[in-house]
Amino acid sequence: MGKMVKEATKYIKTCLGSSSGTEEILLLCGNGTTGAIKRLHEVMGVAIPSTLRSRYLEALILKPEERWVVFVGPYEHHSNLLSWRQSLAEVVEIGVDDEGLIDMNMLHKKLEEATRRGNRPMLGSFSACSNVTGICTDTRAIARLLHEYGAFACFDFAARPKVRP
Repeated sequence: MGKMVKEATKYIKTCLGSSSGTEEILLLCGNGTTGAIKRLHEVMGVAIPSTLRSRYLEALILKPEERWVVFVGPYEHHSNLLSWRQSLAEVVEIGVDDEGLIDMNMLHKKLEEATRRGNRPMLGSFSACSNVTGICTDTRAIARLLHEYGAFACFDFAARPKVRP
């Protein structure tokens, strides 16, 4: 089983354009997107029961420069969008451009704003493809832009077709 997991991990990373020797991580959680995002919250330290979120933020236990900024797209699955809203992260929603795609200019602007507010950790968490409209995201362009600002990139490929028409 271990060999199969290693081979699958290598194959998936290759499909996503990962280079050997890079710091990309592939989380195989066995629980779908919801499980993967929950695990990511735990790793980032932003997981908290939703009933405690407002009290925790009001008490200012978390220093502003330690609070994650998470950028999400316009057609996120609820497992991505709602879980970030219920976490300790500041959620920044990115809209669509005239073609219905993720607005790269808006993302650039919001990354600039977040960078000016201090050296906070940042992550983009986007759906690779809308499970409602079928619109596919240019994950590589988004990852490049996020990385220019030192932000991490996270994509949900659950609804992405194997072969694009």
